[in-house]
Amino acid sequence: MAEREELLTKAARDLQWAAILEALASQASSSVGAERCRRIRLAGSLAETRAALEETAEMVSLEQGNRALPMAHFPDARSTIERAAKGALLNAPDLRDISIVLGLVADVHRFLKNHQSDVPRLWTLGTDLDDLGALKSAIDHAIDPDGNILESATPELRALTRQASSLKQKIRARLEAILASSQFADILQESYFAQRENRYVIPVKVEHKGEVPGIIHDVSASGATVFIEPRDLIDLNNHIKEAELAIEREARRILQDLSDQMGHHDQSLLGDLEIL
Repeated sequence: MAEREELLTKAARDLQWAAILEALASQASSSVGAERCRRIRLAGSLAETRAALEETAEMVSLEQGNRALPMAHFPDARSTIERAAKGALLNAPDLRDISIVLGLVADVHRFLKNHQSDVPRLWTLGTDLDDLGALKSAIDHAIDPDGNILESATPELRALTRQASSLKQKIRARLEAILASSQFADILQESYFAQRENRYVIPVKVEHKGEVPGIIHDVSASGATVFIEPRDLIDLNNHIKEAELAIEREARRILQDLSDQMGHHDQSLLGDLEIL
């Protein structure tokens, strides 16, 4: 055994095997694939060599026949899957990445199944792919392709989002009325409203700050302007804050539920990545 390993090591050195693998890795469609390329060992038997050549020949036949395997770039989601298995809360982009992987798994499995008679060795690999269609559907129902939580993810989130939007429209209308009022013409530094500490405020000239009952949230760098939350807007701002906190809680619940679902399928997901 030692002599055999020594011969393989010498062969790898003489063939500049590491340089060959690096060239191969540069053609991989994913970082996971590139990593696997760099770990390929020289075949230790004639049977192993023939099997590898047959797999390669099948792939070449697909490429030359304009039937290329649908192998798009896909993210290295291993650490994400492992965190989910430990009960971690994943963020929306993490879940979007899992959807990308599962979409590719389904495409590859479907393709190999349709061409199984032409590529029997590759199809043998493909039979172990698990597309986890229910998990992908659950993710896609809640997360968009850009990695954001969809307003329509749950009826509760939709209702809360619309409530917050309605409250914001109401407070903006009140603010625009204040800005247009002759009563505030000489008090305001400029005719606009802003947000400070996630609350709506108006810019008041510092010398007139006592004329606007409310809460001061900020002062401009020059000290000439104070940003005041008018007293009659405090309740509305409070309601908006409550609605936004409720949205955050529901979004977190959605992410945790999807993370838990992922965690239950960690071995299948890791297996899919390995096969891809």
